[in-house]
Amino acid sequence: MPPSWGGIYAACDDGATRTTPAGHYRPNAFGLFDMTGNVWEWVADCTEATYESLPTNGLPTARAGCEARDVRGGSWDDDPEDLRNASRHHVPSAWRSYDLGFRVARNWP
Repeated sequence: MPPSWGGIYAACDDGATRTTPAGHYRPNAFGLFDMTGNVWEWVADCTEATYESLPTNGLPTARAGCEARDVRGGSWDDDPEDLRNASRHHVPSAWRSYDLGFRVARNWP
């Protein structure tokens, strides 16, 4: 049975109690599927305390010996407040979890 969030959150009940296959839901306005929810997604960025030191050109923050990375987007078992792309958590680079994955992406020329 899916969780019932109630309170200040909208009722979230899409019938899924675990991860769902890619493309299960409609794409967003940019035509991208599954950008929030299903699993937290690893990103290439090393964890930084604030956004102020991050590059503004879209490149990831990478450095040798990076011990903590960011994950984004929330997962199927999170509160609705975490189900957004701007939501991020800092986790050890070796972290493994049932609600964590990655997205293969490509740059367009």
